[in-house]
Amino acid sequence: MLLRRVLLHVRQQNWFAVLLDFVIVVVGVFIGVQVANWNETQKQRTLYHDAYQRVHQEVSNNIKSIRAVQNYYRKRLPAVQRVIETLRTCGADGGSIENIEATFPVVMNYSQILLSVRDIELMLSNNSFLAFQHTELRTRLSELANYTRFYELELASKTAEMKDTGFLNQLASGPLLGSPEDNIESINNGAVGSQELIRKHRFKAPLNEVCKDEVILRKYFGWEEAVYFQVVVGQMVVEHLEKELTYLKAAYST
Repeated sequence: MLLRRVLLHVRQQNWFAVLLDFVIVVVGVFIGVQVANWNETQKQRTLYHDAYQRVHQEVSNNIKSIRAVQNYYRKRLPAVQRVIETLRTCGADGGSIENIEATFPVVMNYSQILLSVRDIELMLSNNSFLAFQHTELRTRLSELANYTRFYELELASKTAEMKDTGFLNQLASGPLLGSPEDNIESINNGAVGSQELIRKHRFKAPLNEVCKDEVILRKYFGWEEAVYFQVVVGQMVVEHLEKELTYLKAAYST
């Protein structure tokens, strides 16, 4: 319809009307493009908001993961340290070899801290989000991803030390205790999942020899060292992540 009107105005040589029609077309196209751009911007803003919330949740989950493992080890550390004192003094503290054997399920077990930076990396890799991020925010997100990855590897390396099974060579295995189903039931009832649910272990030597066994000492002292690392370094990571979480909240509101 507009085209017919333009042609009519040309045949009539009504150049003012032709110019007016041209302006109407240009303005219409301009407005259409602007509306389309605005709609796309709003769409990207919504996606960015969702992505930002996922980053926020990811950091919060990392903090929860560390705290859960810290609590796991804090509950078990005192019993192992009492046994370490028994080993260190060869029983002069009043501890018995049975006390040591009772901690086998603890030192044979471990809980690993698992951290994630997936949502941070997705945020950084999406170029559509650049318009909504200032330089400082992107720098902090990138540094946060690197920091989290580094400490996950550090914490995992200490967990790996707890997995050493050479300790079992110093022990004698008892008779079979039950089926896998029995193990599952025991764990569901609160037992620590370890080799101790399959066969109870006992030392092959008396306490005065056990307390001088380098493999046994290394297992217990190594477990203690790894736990301290998990709790102490984990706390440093928690405090850093909490600081970054506070920044992320403030950065989004501005």
